[in-house]
Amino acid sequence: MRRAIFSLALVAACHAAAPAPLPAPSLVVIPRATPESLGFDSTRLDSVVTYLRTQVDSAFPGAVVAVGRHGRLALLAATRASSTSTHQCNATCPNSAAR
Repeated sequence: MRRAIFSLALVAACHAAAPAPLPAPSLVVIPRATPESLGFDSTRLDSVVTYLRTQVDSAFPGAVVAVGRHGRLALLAATRASSTSTHQCNATCPNSAAR
C-alpha cells in the first residue's frame, strides 16, 4: 500500500514539474529548384538517394535527406526499410510542404 501511494505521488510530482508543451511550429515552405540551377549534379544527387536506400536496408528503419542552397531545395527524399523504392517528394506530393 505504501509503495502504491509513493508511486502515485512520484508520478503526480513528475507531471506537475513537467514544462508546458511548446506551441506547434508554423508551416515553413521552402521553394523547390532544379539541382542544376543551384549548382548540383542530378546524377550525383541520385547516387546519394541510392546510398541512403542501401544504408536504410542494412541498418536503419528509415531516413530522410534534404539538399538545398540559397534557401531553395534541390532534393528531398525519404526512404524506409523493406521498401523497394525511395519516394522522392516533389511539388505534386500530397504531404509536400511545396504545395
